[in-house]
Amino acid sequence: MDGPSDIVLAHYGVKGMRWGVRKRSDGSYKKTGRTAKGRSDEPPSKDYKESRKLKSKGAQALSNKELRALNERLNLEQNYARMTQQKSKIERGHDYVKTAVGMARTASDIYNLYHSPAGKALREILLQK
Repeated sequence: MDGPSDIVLAHYGVKGMRWGVRKRSDGSYKKTGRTAKGRSDEPPSKDYKESRKLKSKGAQALSNKELRALNERLNLEQNYARMTQQKSKIERGHDYVKTAVGMARTASDIYNLYHSPAGKALREILLQK
């Protein structure tokens, strides 16, 4: 090799390929991995469809019964989203330990730097000024 000009980076992908999509043998496409999570192949429920129709009408065009039904549906959806987004005690504990270990490592790195030859030289330079 003569130098860096001999290095070649090549990509042999498929034109139009998308991340998280696989082509099936019948020619159709299937979402995979992250793109498929949280999505269902099942059609939306009847209640969901009705609530979307009611929501698009506006509050003034709804009867009391329809407004009550829409309000209940929206509250249920919000409660479900809130409950599924909360971290479990284990996840919160993991995050706490991860933070504590990171801080301890930083403190250890600072201590080691302070007592290293480079740290001593740096202190001498800073103290001379």
